[in-house]
Amino acid sequence: MPALAMRWGGSIQEVTRAYRHLCVTTTICAMHYEFRRYKIQSGRLEEFAAAWKKGVFPLREKYGFTIHGAWTVDETNEFIWVLGHTDTESFESANRRYYESNARKSLNPDPAEFIAEASKLPARPVL
Repeated sequence: MPALAMRWGGSIQEVTRAYRHLCVTTTICAMHYEFRRYKIQSGRLEEFAAAWKKGVFPLREKYGFTIHGAWTVDETNEFIWVLGHTDTESFESANRRYYESNARKSLNPDPAEFIAEASKLPARPVL
């Protein structure tokens, strides 16, 4: 929310109220969200993050995904991010198209090569 507040020029409280209004009056809360947590190979976290920002981030947006945040956790060598799409069916369809695309297959370096372990958690908003 702070990034939205800065982008929209309002306070966090104003943005939160606007989001809740949108949630009630539109399908924004029907969005499918997924929390992804990657354990990155030792010593390669910064390299992974750079490759992810250069390749995965813009490509995911091209396929209609919204990236709600991405973080590195130095102490555990982890990369955590949240992505969303309009609904579950659209998410799965867009995800399939994303992974089947020539653009994804030709990412160099391929960020997937840095991942030692991965977990995904689907989530839904409550606020």
